[in-house]
Amino acid sequence: MESVGAEVWIAAALGAIFMIIGRTFAAYVFAKLTGHHFSTGVEWQSGPNTGKEVEYPDLQGFVMLTDASIFLFGLALVIDAIVMFASASAARTRRGLVLFGFVVTAAVTIFNIYVVTKLLSNNVTPIMSMMACAFGVYVAILQWKLYQASCPYRETPPPAATV
Repeated sequence: MESVGAEVWIAAALGAIFMIIGRTFAAYVFAKLTGHHFSTGVEWQSGPNTGKEVEYPDLQGFVMLTDASIFLFGLALVIDAIVMFASASAARTRRGLVLFGFVVTAAVTIFNIYVVTKLLSNNVTPIMSMMACAFGVYVAILQWKLYQASCPYRETPPPAATV
């Protein structure tokens, strides 16, 4: 099998960068899962909640959706790097690993398409989520081709000779 070192490195590095950019979403999820309070540091300036803290999902401009789309895409890239690395040396489990990577990438890309559609319809231009859509489709196509190529070898008989 050909070397996958560069592909693993690029996927892992870009994935880590995207995860760092969207890390607020991860911090929010971690806080919720552990039962801790997540502080946005923003208070309501008017209305019935004046002076109270604005919850993360309520921040103006769909901040949570944007952070989630960027973080999850980064996570999908890191998973892709792990899958590429592991499947390069694990012939028996390669097909399942590649399918897992494809499903994760496809799901995250569909989520990013939803985020882009939602934000564009609200006059917000989500550049990073749009990039995640473009890269996500590209990665999913590569993963699908790799999945198909990992099919067990089936020898097809030569065509019958005609007289």
